[in-house]
Amino acid sequence: MVEVAFVASFQDSDVRRVWPGQPSSRSPWSPTPDGCELVLDALPDAEAATTTAGWLRFLAREFLAPRTEASLALALRNGLTGGHRLTGRVLLDGVREITVSNNRVNERVLQHRPDADVFELDDRRRAHNTDR
Repeated sequence: MVEVAFVASFQDSDVRRVWPGQPSSRSPWSPTPDGCELVLDALPDAEAATTTAGWLRFLAREFLAPRTEASLALALRNGLTGGHRLTGRVLLDGVREITVSNNRVNERVLQHRPDADVFELDDRRRAHNTDR
């Protein structure tokens, strides 16, 4: 499948593609061998963590499901057919979530909830002192 090799070329290869609008030098996403899924690789640095959603938007908009005539023409010239549908959810660092529905990528920060099993030391002392 041409799309698998094409998307993979934005990642770990000796010669990486450079494309107009590319979010950063290396994509954190890699296709599965059958081309049915994108997998988020381990994020090597802080920059990769901040461009994860941007890369997904870029891949969808430019190659997997081109939205403009220019993007579609460029994709077709490179042997890509487009027409893919992206849907899914990824949790990043336990505090950010990327969701994709019908090729629309959204990123949000999850509300921080303190762990129920962790108490402030002062609260423990107060609870212990009231038992006496």
